[in-house]
Amino acid sequence: MVVLIIIALTIIFLLIMIGAIWGSNYAMARMVGDKHKVLQALVETGQVPPAWSRPFQRKIARLTHSHADSAQIAEQQERALRHYLSELDRLISYAQTSPLVDGEETRHLLLTTLADIRMGWQEKMQ
Repeated sequence: MVVLIIIALTIIFLLIMIGAIWGSNYAMARMVGDKHKVLQALVETGQVPPAWSRPFQRKIARLTHSHADSAQIAEQQERALRHYLSELDRLISYAQTSPLVDGEETRHLLLTTLADIRMGWQEKMQ
């Protein structure tokens, strides 16, 4: 009876460990993979990723449909742009230090492209 309990506990412990390892790997792959997908989309298009803009587009659409004054809409658009710049700054910091960037030449090209995109977005604020 004691042997069966030990075997059962061992199996339960192993299943918990396998689940924890799988969950950690999945979370890391998702976090890193999402960053690299956003980086690729930014380099290819120079446009704000939909995942960043979607919440703000909904708010702006709601304000527009409720006939809010133009100052409220402009304020929301400015908040959106500040958010986009903040997210872009985080990606730039990531690209500066990530060991997953393929070499220093690629890193330099990526950072130059991201700086150009940031400058273009920044000009929209002014």
